[in-house]
Amino acid sequence: FFTLKGLAHESKLFAEDGKDIKVRSQPYEYYLVGGEKVDFIHVSIRLLAGRSADQKRMLSLHTQSKLKRLNLERASITVEVIDMDSQSYVKEG
Repeated sequence: FFTLKGLAHESKLFAEDGKDIKVRSQPYEYYLVGGEKVDFIHVSIRLLAGRSADQKRMLSLHTQSKLKRLNLERASITVEVIDMDSQSYVKEG
């Protein structure tokens, strides 16, 4: 978790205090990758719209690079960046 939060902060695409960075993990008991039961890590990064395509690509590549350093040779590592619609996003608390 701390690795992901740290690299998000390093990207400079989030508030300096890091309060807008949330990290969650969701394990799956049943899954297939390419028809086989292969270990995987899939990171979904949701951002309020406004970052450029280059910024989002840099964040994806930086995230994947950091995860590769964990030496999870057998794991498939994928990253996606998703724009959130700031007009429909609501938050309380």
